[in-house]
Amino acid sequence: MGLWVDCAERIGPGLVDPGKPLGNAHRVTTRGKASTESSIIGISIVQAESMDDALEMVRDHHHHDWAEDCEMVVLEEMPFPEMDLPDHSATTVEERDEGADQDRGITALTPRR
Repeated sequence: MGLWVDCAERIGPGLVDPGKPLGNAHRVTTRGKASTESSIIGISIVQAESMDDALEMVRDHHHHDWAEDCEMVVLEEMPFPEMDLPDHSATTVEERDEGADQDRGITALTPRR
């Protein structure tokens, strides 16, 4: 737990929700639903002014120490093209360890308010 506390203090007010573990993955298609494998094992929400700021927030994240292949993929939240929405500079970070069956997660960043 100490690593999470240290991480939260380093990120500061950008950490909107520290998140929680995820599991019990299911896939839904037009042919039905079924349990499935997933490399995503957690979610947290952070807020950043830019993609570079979001990348800096997770650069030294303690999950990188779990396994050599652990990674975080950063994705930007985009507005719906059909809707007139305010500026969004949010990002989602997915962490994955391609070499293991665990130690993966996702971090979603919220739009600027």
